[in-house]
Amino acid sequence: EGSNVRLAGVDVGEVSAMALLPQSYSAEVILDIDEDVKLPTDTSARILPTGLVGHSYVELEIGGDDEILQDGDVITFAQGSVNVLDLIGRQIFSSIKDRDDLQ
Repeated sequence: EGSNVRLAGVDVGEVSAMALLPQSYSAEVILDIDEDVKLPTDTSARILPTGLVGHSYVELEIGGDDEILQDGDVITFAQGSVNVLDLIGRQIFSSIKDRDDLQ
């Protein structure tokens, strides 16, 4: 909660609430978006890190639909966060394994 919501790298809101849905074990994230920002219904959201270690933020990617999301609507196209340290670790260990396989 309190994390930034960005569109094209510009802050346009913040995360106001989060909850775990008990039936599906998926996350519900409530976004408080600036009133002057109009988002098409096919807008997508993804969670990105601000750096190698630190907080994350929600990045919105505009769709091309003519219909606009209204208060309480759901962004159905979403991607979870990527753990950058896990990716770096996999790359390092993959490189070591490939080197060892060549010997």
